[in-house]
Parts: sequence; structure tokens; C-alpha cells
Amino acid sequence: MFRFIISAGIVCLAFFLNAQNALEVDGKAKISVMEKDNNADSVVVRLNDGTLGVRDVSTLNSSPWYIGKDTLGGIVFYLYKGNDGLDHGLIVSKTESSEQWQSTTSVTNANRTWDGLYNMTQMVNSPSKTYVQSLGGEWYLPSIDELNKLWGNRFHVNKALFNESHTLLSTTDGYWSSLENDLDDAFAFGFRSGSGFFDVKTNSRPVRGIRSF
Repeated sequence: MFRFIISAGIVCLAFFLNAQNALEVDGKAKISVMEKDNNADSVVVRLNDGTLGVRDVSTLNSSPWYIGKDTLGGIVFYLYKGNDGLDHGLIVSKTESSEQWQSTTSVTNANRTWDGLYNMTQMVNSPSKTYVQSLGGEWYLPSIDELNKLWGNRFHVNKALFNESHTLLSTTDGYWSSLENDLDDAFAFGFRSGSGFFDVKTNSRPVRGIRSF
């Protein structure tokens, strides 16, 4: 049991409280438990009638997202805070295929190391693109930088894939990225070496789709 005496509005309370806490107040002040607010700037706020309110902050700064979460048809492998103040990230598919980058080679100008979605829109005659599109409209072939992020968090991803009996990420092979090198070659990312390299576009390599949120 907590007991607080509030007088003349000069005492500011800051403590964690949930709806099950027992609270006894002496005096004329009113203490109200506010609804959960992940964007709360403070625990104690002043209400419109001048009394103090204490936020329920049991989930303050919490997030529904975490690396390794199984959601939206895949596994979360990268998280960041956007300019909008919200959580964003990348999700990798639970399945993969072995496909050619192009069946008939041509220059596509898929040249962004960081933007797999843009690169894939440039790709033509691509079995890899066809496979990723079969996963759904929001999936795309990752850029080389996005594959690097995936490789860096493969511990969490493979653990989640294993727990749900899905296909694990390779520890020996190189996955096709959406980054082109030239007329004949495109870049892959080696999941044994942890580095990028280029290969002949008509060679078949593992392919995973990713999506963003």
C-alpha cells in the first residue's frame, strides 16, 4: 500500500503503476491512471481540471517488433526507427528457390546497392524475379546491402525458421541479390564468407524474397 500526501501541488510523482496496484490518497488531489501511451513524454501529467494524472507505463517504449519475429509471412531480420518516429524493418521469406538471375542476359540498370525493390522493377527475363513475385505483391529480391543485414542476423532468423520447421538460410551458398554488375554478371552474397561477389546471370543460385514494413 502506497500512501501519498499531496499539498499545494508542489509534489511531482513519478512511479510505475498498473491498473491492479492499490493506491490510497490523502487530501484533495485526484490521481487518475491514464491509458497506455507508448509516446508518453512523462509519467505524471496534469489533467484539464488541474489535478495530477499518472500514466500506466507498463508498456512504455515497448515495441511489437523484434528480430526473429514470425510475422507477415516471414521472419523479421532488421529493425530501425524511421523519421516518422515509428518502427520499420525488413522481413525475409520462410522459403527459397534456386533460380537464374536472367535466362537471357541484357543490361537492366538494376544498380542500387541499398534498394532491392527498385532493382527488381528493372529486371527482365528473370526467373529469380518471377519466383519472388509468386510470393505476393509486397515481396522483392533483396539488394546486396539488404542481404548483408540478413546475413548479420542469421542466428535469430535460422532459430525462428527451425522452430517452425521452415527452410534454414544456407551457411555455405551465395544468394542472388538484385544488384547487376554488367551485361553478363550480377552480384550474389556469400553466406559462408559474409561478402558479396558477382557471378554469371544464367547460373542458378538460391533466392529469397524480402518485404519491408
